[in-house]
Amino acid sequence: QLYRQLLRASDFCLVANGSSTVNTVRLTEVVMHACIPVVVADDFQPPFHRHLNWSSFAIFSRTREIPRLAELLERIPGEDVLAKRR
Repeated sequence: QLYRQLLRASDFCLVANGSSTVNTVRLTEVVMHACIPVVVADDFQPPFHRHLNWSSFAIFSRTREIPRLAELLERIPGEDVLAKRR
């Protein structure tokens, strides 16, 4: 219950590589709770990429950008954050 509340209350939710690839279970949970997925991966192909405009509700980052990730997220205008959470 607390986990779900935290997801709903957060603007951004990190979705990083799991044991071999991006954790798609976490990705699904994040999207279902209206948190903006921040996918950190170098070689990730989003599911249903031909049918979903992932850039309209997710953020993609390469692993080399991790040190600057907080700065990159802080630069996203508030109206863009609200649009991605809808």
